[in-house]
Amino acid sequence: MDSFDKRKAYGNTGEGIVKTYLEDTGHIVYTTDTLAPHPVDMICYSSSNQSVFYVEVKTKTTMNKYPAYTIDDTHLSGYKDMENTDMTMMLYCVNKDEKKIVGGKLSNLLRDSYKIKESDTYTCLPAVNFKLIKSLTTEEVKSIK
Repeated sequence: MDSFDKRKAYGNTGEGIVKTYLEDTGHIVYTTDTLAPHPVDMICYSSSNQSVFYVEVKTKTTMNKYPAYTIDDTHLSGYKDMENTDMTMMLYCVNKDEKKIVGGKLSNLLRDSYKIKESDTYTCLPAVNFKLIKSLTTEEVKSIK
């Protein structure tokens, strides 16, 4: 398996964990059925809030020297465009090392976002802005390879 396939499998595992969590908490989840690039991982319906929202999942840890999650600027631009619709954009990070899923509304996660160097092609989203969504089970942690 080449590097791209490994990263894709890693990301798919995190997406599966978040999808199961959302379904277990009463959401109806629609996922993409394509290998081609797509703007978001899922679209969800919450019957309790009677709302529809976008979901993007990142399977990653915080940075080593900074308490932040990084997002590629090209992807972030697309997420911001999605949030300009009438639907909320939710971002979830599956953090294997800290054994948890964190996340929130993109607009809240962007507060005090920064670049370490002006030339960076990614934006740092402060970890303090992310809310704990769920602790990962031992089985879920083991499944993320």
